[in-house]
Amino acid sequence: MVNYVKAAATTKRLIEANGRDVTLIRKNQTSADSNKPWRAPASAVNVTVGTVKAVFYPIEEKDEDGGLLRRGEEKMMIAHDSLASPSDLEDIDHVSDNGRIYKVVTACPLGPGSVRIAYEFIVKR
Repeated sequence: MVNYVKAAATTKRLIEANGRDVTLIRKNQTSADSNKPWRAPASAVNVTVGTVKAVFYPIEEKDEDGGLLRRGEEKMMIAHDSLASPSDLEDIDHVSDNGRIYKVVTACPLGPGSVRIAYEFIVKR
């Protein structure tokens, strides 16, 4: 039987050893008028969620066959427990990597069942 806790620890160790620092950014979601929450936020303030290690890697040709991925997009992986609250990883809008800003297209948790090992992001410039 596979030990997923050990797999998650190995994943985190490898990402931290080979990754680079990125800053995770979430846009302000607070509405200007609480009585009309469907309206835009009062200001476009970005909230820095945290700085973590991430590994970037190219999208393989077989991934593009489905037509869902576009040119200029890359994949990025972050260990599940890189933040104090791992659920914050699903709310990331942008990633800052050494001055380059990437927009998050999708965030997908990786792991069997309820066990989370890492998050895979598709990001674009």
